[in-house]
Amino acid sequence: VAASASAAAGPPTRGRRPVEPSKTQQVATCVLDVVQAASALSLMGANIEKARQNCEAQQRGSWAAPATTGGIVNGSGGKDGDDDRDVVCAMNIGQVLYGLGSASTFIAAGVSHCTAGLNLEAMCTSGIVGLLATIGGVMAAASGIETTCVRDA
Repeated sequence: VAASASAAAGPPTRGRRPVEPSKTQQVATCVLDVVQAASALSLMGANIEKARQNCEAQQRGSWAAPATTGGIVNGSGGKDGDDDRDVVCAMNIGQVLYGLGSASTFIAAGVSHCTAGLNLEAMCTSGIVGLLATIGGVMAAASGIETTCVRDA
């Protein structure tokens, strides 16, 4: 009988109770979410401009040192000796997608952290959007590797 009553009460806590964050911790977390969202949006704006410049240059066929890499791209990449314009454009687009996803992640987390109580839907959204943002980050990183790593002839 004692075992069945214990099982009905849920898993044992071993004398521990969940720790509720203090009001100060909640406010600090909320502020950090807002600052991180603003930072991600700002960086995304800069990356939109870089994408505009580099992708337009790629379409026109004119090419100078790309705005995103500080002149690292040597213009001699690719399998047939063609330049890296399309790769740099893809890298910029990946950076924009990552910035949008990151900002959305922090906004969703802020919805939960900046209100009374825990908003599980907002935290779920934050996790899903964060995962999607990572796809943009992987795209940007892979394009950066393609552009900057030395290729053997």
